[in-house]
Amino acid sequence: MNPIRLNIIALFVLVAVLFSCNSSTDPNFVDLDFPEEGEVSYFKNVEPFLRVRCAYAGCHSTAHKAGGMDLTNWFSLISIGGFVNTANVESSLFLQVVNGQNPHLSNLQLIKVRTNQVEGIKRWIEQGALNN
Repeated sequence: MNPIRLNIIALFVLVAVLFSCNSSTDPNFVDLDFPEEGEVSYFKNVEPFLRVRCAYAGCHSTAHKAGGMDLTNWFSLISIGGFVNTANVESSLFLQVVNGQNPHLSNLQLIKVRTNQVEGIKRWIEQGALNN
């Protein structure tokens, strides 16, 4: 096969992989705001954030499990070693990815996670990462 054609195919595949985890849902949607104080709820706050930003087809859904991670429900989330660490919140991979400390190839880099969301996730982990 022609080397130029191979390069074009390789470039196409690379672009497809890099952008395969791009959600068409607006991550700035108001319902993704976490409460400024008090209890953070998995069902009201964390799960909707994950559903829009992480746990959809092509990324961390039950069917695709990018990087071996299913982020569609609390049980799967908690079972991933080091993803949520209530004993050492700052070491939680979840927090490190959303606050930008741990690079991630997805729409998390294309569309910045808001401070309110990062702080909300941090507080949820500090509060024990409850299935509430």
